[in-house]
Amino acid sequence: MGVAYLRLEGVWTLEGVRLGLALAPYLLLPGGKGELLLERAFLEAQEGDWALTLGRLPLTPGEGRLFPYTWNAPNPLGGSTGVLGGLLTHYGPEHRLRLGLTEKGPFAELALKEGRLFLFREGAGLLGSWPLGEGVGYGEAFWTQDGPRGLLGYTAFWGPWLLTLEGVYPLGAALALAWEGEGLALQGLLGVRQGLFGGLTLRWEAWSLGLSGVGGRFLGWVSYRGDF
Repeated sequence: MGVAYLRLEGVWTLEGVRLGLALAPYLLLPGGKGELLLERAFLEAQEGDWALTLGRLPLTPGEGRLFPYTWNAPNPLGGSTGVLGGLLTHYGPEHRLRLGLTEKGPFAELALKEGRLFLFREGAGLLGSWPLGEGVGYGEAFWTQDGPRGLLGYTAFWGPWLLTLEGVYPLGAALALAWEGEGLALQGLLGVRQGLFGGLTLRWEAWSLGLSGVGGRFLGWVSYRGDF
């Protein structure tokens, strides 16, 4: 099975107002069944220290890069679809306070220099990041309706490569390497959690070529990204 799609995305800013949109018409192959997928569509208005955001929003409370704790839903295009809801955010000199009401329930988030506290209907989470050697360490601890979840990660440059290493509970671990030159980029991922998974992506100018696999099943793709 394959899929052909065109993703259109952008953010437009006017005086005190931002409009974000990401939609993707796609066609399943073979068979030709097509749909229009709305991944994001939000309107944000800001006045002073306050901001109100409404629509279909990207929402990832966790700190993880390789094992993200997210409220977004995976979609057939290998991306994610945001949640319906609204956010009220206050930006202070030493904090950010956010109250949200979404289709997955209400939440409150307090972000300080030392870390973040995330409260929601089914549990709570403590998150943070800190300088560690030549890089940055980060972590999170969540209690959810499915039980505890924890994550520790580290990211730093290793020569010309950006290295990211994460361990997560329930048990899992992954390593990612990324290199970027003039017009050329290479990314690799290898991990284990209920089976092996991995991926390799090569980007040249606006073209990307990739291969990913989970539990013995593989997906390859070719894509082009441009402005218009």
